[in-house]
Amino acid sequence: MSTYPKAIQSPGPFEKRYTQQNACLGVVQHSAEGSIQGTIGELNKLSRRASWHFSISKKGEVYQHYSTTISCWHAGCFSANTKLIGVEHEGKVGEPLTEEQVIAGIELIRWMQEQLGWGALERGVNLFEHNEVWDWDEDNAGPTACPSGRIPWNRYLEDAMTEEERTLLNWLKDYIVYFVDPHVKQDGTLQKLQQLLDEHVHGLPDYTHEKRS
Repeated sequence: MSTYPKAIQSPGPFEKRYTQQNACLGVVQHSAEGSIQGTIGELNKLSRRASWHFSISKKGEVYQHYSTTISCWHAGCFSANTKLIGVEHEGKVGEPLTEEQVIAGIELIRWMQEQLGWGALERGVNLFEHNEVWDWDEDNAGPTACPSGRIPWNRYLEDAMTEEERTLLNWLKDYIVYFVDPHVKQDGTLQKLQQLLDEHVHGLPDYTHEKRS
């Protein structure tokens, strides 16, 4: 797997990559802190020691700069750079992603999930932010706030679910309302609902239990 079928091909400089192949274990989300034109312009500067695989514009256009099998310079350290795929998002801190960006990003990650066999999408397993991976090695580029809270992870996790995962999510929501807390906020992700279930329920469901009021 290397080329995203929906992407606009915009190759980055050959020099801005590692010789080691990317293990493609997950994706790192970034905030470009600028326009799509400026973002691609920075990528093409040989003096700028940064490169990444994809850029997503506010219009939802996906630009691919490198094959996913190539290790780019985006995550702040060698280990993360050679294990994870980098995605930049047009815009800057304080700007939520546009709906077009969110939809395009979900489609891109879902494609990678299917092509690479990641299994269920999970934060900290195959979904990361730049600020979470820069220190995987002692030799690193230093701390960062990127992507500065711009990624709506609930949308990514729920909208990219398989039918089986969505069915489980709905079952967990119904179960928690009926057996645990009928007033629980119903916008949790599958992972958060599973954690809540673990905190309150032990063993198999008891369907004779009366609903709490």
